[in-house]
Amino acid sequence: MKVLVLAAGYGTRLKEIAENTPKPLLPVGDRPLINHILQRIKGLPDLNEVLVVTNNKFTEDFRKWARETDIGCPITVVNDGTNSPEERLGSIGDIQFSIDDRQVQDDLLVIGGDNLFDYNLDEYIIFARQHENAVVIGLYDIGDLEEAKLYGVVGLNDAGKVVSFQEKPQEPKSTLIS
Repeated sequence: MKVLVLAAGYGTRLKEIAENTPKPLLPVGDRPLINHILQRIKGLPDLNEVLVVTNNKFTEDFRKWARETDIGCPITVVNDGTNSPEERLGSIGDIQFSIDDRQVQDDLLVIGGDNLFDYNLDEYIIFARQHENAVVIGLYDIGDLEEAKLYGVVGLNDAGKVVSFQEKPQEPKSTLIS
């Protein structure tokens, strides 16, 4: 299994804070945010590589970080070739680019490089493997429609399949966020 960390943003919303440092490499406590993510995936069964997809602006920053980081499997930095926010491929584009560029044939766990979470992923992996050949999405029920306005909101049908996705909606239809 491979883990793909999405880290190809340009930090435009954080302005000066992330102008010269990508969000995943910003310090949270005593280490970069991405190291907190790696701590959560480090012991996953069958993990054989971590891919970090980024852009031309931050490729060397991530390569330096990868050389200094040991999690027991290779860390490969993938450059999506973009140079500005206007050229961004977006999350789905970066996922497809990384799969094609690295010729990924394994199971792939995709994690946002700016997502800080404190839960174990073992149960998620077990669930995903029980539903082989299906796309499994981790969602969180924030429980508050007002707060849901700040996130990507997902709607499910009675069978648990995704039927809608709204990015930061004014009137969310659910409290399930991605």
